[in-house]
Amino acid sequence: MRHGPSIRTRKEHENEKTNLKIAEEFQEIIRQNAGALAAQILMDSNEEPKNIIEAFSTSDQKY
Repeated sequence: MRHGPSIRTRKEHENEKTNLKIAEEFQEIIRQNAGALAAQILMDSNEEPKNIIEAFSTSDQKY
């Protein structure tokens, strides 16, 4: 009976490399989407209403 760490097969190693690559790609996609969302929120928050009626109707829609 063997004790200690098991030796990974080539297929297990390739699967691990593939999974890491996929995780990195997802991380990049999430980073880009988070940046775009933050930019959109900033743009929306910087837009000032043109009149008092628009100000109240806009704030009602957001909440």
